[in-house]
Amino acid sequence: MKDFIKIILFAACLGFIFYFSSLPASSINSDFVANYDYLCHFAEYFVLAFLGFSLIKKKKQSFRSIFIIVFLLLWAISDEYHQSFVFGRDASLRDLFVDWLAIIVAGWFYFKVWTKIKKKINLR
Repeated sequence: MKDFIKIILFAACLGFIFYFSSLPASSINSDFVANYDYLCHFAEYFVLAFLGFSLIKKKKQSFRSIFIIVFLLLWAISDEYHQSFVFGRDASLRDLFVDWLAIIVAGWFYFKVWTKIKKKINLR
């Protein structure tokens, strides 16, 4: 049941990112975007990657981790490409870099920090 909930949350995050990428520039508060764009990108992809890594079982962990990383990088590329077709939006290599950074940081956090915290407090 817990895995099902994680899958639903993972899919919801993918949908959330797609939805916000679909919004035209006129419907987004430009002051907010100017100040918090990279933070929003980082937070979206950090949460998405964390959920993705949490779906990985110990068996074949390294292969599945690479799969998650590649999948999320392709999702980030397709997200930026998708934005290039939305009125008033464009694709940005900086956004893509921030997305990539968030995926890597989330992987490090999940495997180096979160797994130790889970062991200490006996979470499964």
